[in-house]
Amino acid sequence: MNIFIVDDSEILRQRLKRLISAVPDTYICGETGQISEAIELIKNLTPDVLIVDIQLLDGLGFDVYDRVVSENYKPVTIVLTNYPTRQYQQMCDDRQIKYFFDKTTDFEKIAITLKEMKLNEPKKT
Repeated sequence: MNIFIVDDSEILRQRLKRLISAVPDTYICGETGQISEAIELIKNLTPDVLIVDIQLLDGLGFDVYDRVVSENYKPVTIVLTNYPTRQYQQMCDDRQIKYFFDKTTDFEKIAITLKEMKLNEPKKT
């Protein structure tokens, strides 16, 4: 499972990479803290999972999601935020983004969610 991280905090990206490295068969295929760079990289790499912060220095993480998702490409998206407001939850719901986690209280849920995704993946024959 290829994962792309969009967060403007280098410290948080490093922390996420350590967390994800403990999940078998998961790989960080890219990371960035800038919207424009994220859009280009995601379009080229087509990761299975996006982990996106909402508030970035150059806009909202939803801008990344809205620009890369298409009829033929809709990666599983995990929104990770310090601002778990009802408004942002609604923006996730409007986009059918299932995973909305608070950085402070839900950080460990990312690994749990990724493990569940691996368990539910169709077996390759």
